[in-house]
Amino acid sequence: SGPLPSRKAERELPRARAIVADAVHPVTGDILPTFCRRSTTVPVNALIAAAMLSTSSVSGTAALHVYYQSYASLVRYANHSDERHPLNPTRLWMGYGLATSCAVAIGVGAARALRDAPRRLRPLRMAV
Repeated sequence: SGPLPSRKAERELPRARAIVADAVHPVTGDILPTFCRRSTTVPVNALIAAAMLSTSSVSGTAALHVYYQSYASLVRYANHSDERHPLNPTRLWMGYGLATSCAVAIGVGAARALRDAPRRLRPLRMAV
């Protein structure tokens, strides 16, 4: 048996475990790419949301919705850990297509509706 860990090492152990839990897949033990880790989703989503708020073009809105849905699907796929229910590629692609289509339709539809809205409703364009 080796030397006992210092008190400082004992205090840092919970944080180290949290970092490892975020970086390593719970079932396979593979190291997750940084952009697929749960801790990365909030900063990435914040950037996507800021871009969505700043764009005024319909094509920009559509592209950002596709990017967001793609990123969310990638994170979900990379972090899937339910061994009892493995991911079915057909259902995964169907869900991705449906979610992306709905997001683009809602985003583009709302942007177009607010583009032609009365002057008092135009500030709402920023929320779409």
